[in-house]
Amino acid sequence: FAVHPYDLLDPNDYSEIQGHLKIINPEIIIIDTFIKSHKNDENDNTGMQRVLDVIRGMITGKKRSAIICHHIGKSGKERGASSFKGDVDTMVMLEENSSGIRTMSFKKIRNGEMIDPIKFSLNADTLIFEDESRSEIDKLISGLEPGKGYLMDDLKELYSGGKSTFYKKGINEECKQRLRSDGKYWYKD
Repeated sequence: FAVHPYDLLDPNDYSEIQGHLKIINPEIIIIDTFIKSHKNDENDNTGMQRVLDVIRGMITGKKRSAIICHHIGKSGKERGASSFKGDVDTMVMLEENSSGIRTMSFKKIRNGEMIDPIKFSLNADTLIFEDESRSEIDKLISGLEPGKGYLMDDLKELYSGGKSTFYKKGINEECKQRLRSDGKYWYKD
């Protein structure tokens, strides 16, 4: 609904936001980007705490969460005041390498155990994010329909690594080891 950045500390902007929240009652509020949501110095702990307090007030007791998009500095670490990291419940860093593989790393989880980094990429054909943490055979098998029979040529077509590498990488042999066969078709149980 916003076509311009709101200043969360401006009473008029805050009132307008509250009006929208009462009408929509969202489960999630996304603030993108944090630096555009206020006019304070991002290195000032007191100023940042005021902004974070406003955000916390928008979600506390309302069965609502906030996702705050915040960029890293040139050093590769989070920018700004330390109160930001201290106040948030979960902090996730998203990075992309030159091959288009994205890594989501958890930097903080307040009330839980840390989660290992997750690697994923965007499939340009399907526009679906695909897990890059799993092996190629795991990706292929997870996409198969249980109980449906597949010819080896079907599996080769479904393989995302390219038809020529299906045999070179031994994916066909792994399929034979991990799928059940009736002599003609291969099945995922």
